[in-house]
Amino acid sequence: MFDELGPPPCLEFLHIEGYFGGRLPRWMLSTVASLGRLRILMMKYLPSCTEIPDSLCQLPCLELLQTRLVPLI
Repeated sequence: MFDELGPPPCLEFLHIEGYFGGRLPRWMLSTVASLGRLRILMMKYLPSCTEIPDSLCQLPCLELLQTRLVPLI
C-alpha cells in the first residue's frame, strides 16, 4: 500500500511512527533519488519492521538519524 506513495523531492524532515509493515516502503530503498535532501529522519515504534536499509545512513544531507523502539536497531 505505501509502496505506491513517495516523498516530494524537497523533503528535509521525515518522522515515521507506528508503522506496522515488515519492511520500509520501496521508495525508501532508492534513497538518493527519493530522499536526497533529507536532513532529519526519525523512526519510532516500528514493531514489525524486519528490514532497514543501510543506505539511509549514506544520505548526502542527513544530519540526524534517530530511532526508538525499532527491534532491529
